[in-house]
Amino acid sequence: MNKLKVEFVAALLALASGVTAYANPSVSDVTMTQDAATKQVTITYVLAGDPGIVTVDIQTNAGANAWASIGARHFRSVAGAVNALVSTLGENKIVWNPSADWADHDQASGKVRAEVKVWPTNAPPNYMVVDLHSPSSQRLRYFEREDLLPGGLFANPEYRTTAMVFRRVPATGMTVMLGEKEGVPGRQTDKSEDLHQVSFGHDWYAAVFETTQAQWAMV
Repeated sequence: MNKLKVEFVAALLALASGVTAYANPSVSDVTMTQDAATKQVTITYVLAGDPGIVTVDIQTNAGANAWASIGARHFRSVAGAVNALVSTLGENKIVWNPSADWADHDQASGKVRAEVKVWPTNAPPNYMVVDLHSPSSQRLRYFEREDLLPGGLFANPEYRTTAMVFRRVPATGMTVMLGEKEGVPGRQTDKSEDLHQVSFGHDWYAAVFETTQAQWAMV
């Protein structure tokens, strides 16, 4: 790996560093209310145990007690203590403006619910989005599934310009062989490149798309 690649990888790792590993967070007492005048929805939950990464899915009752996600495109305006590492124990709030995202739908009690989940930092959600334009304290956002990425993975141009999407790779305990065999025809092989076994002690994130020159410059 050349010097530029090393520097780039180090820069990306720095974006995600500084997070203490917490193992036992939990959420409870999830409520969802809507203001009659402004139509703004407020979701509250209680975080206990350790700080953790909180995600949310807005779901509608599809009948026979079958709940289905309304899709991230319908709750892009979600804000507050969500899709990020939440360190404040006790009650936290999420706000959502359905008038902007999901107009002409019924948010009546019993027909729509918020599924709030918390993830320990040593077992984070599958997707991490690095917003290259945001302040460092707001740069990382986490999402449980591809269909919950705001705007859609392939439809949102930000993911190829001002943001980067990473997919979690379940690598804990994986063993791979790195390097090259000595005596590769037509190449002088340094002894440091001999084949050797490497074991991963934790999962890691890999970029979904190739990095553009503009993203490189922002990093």
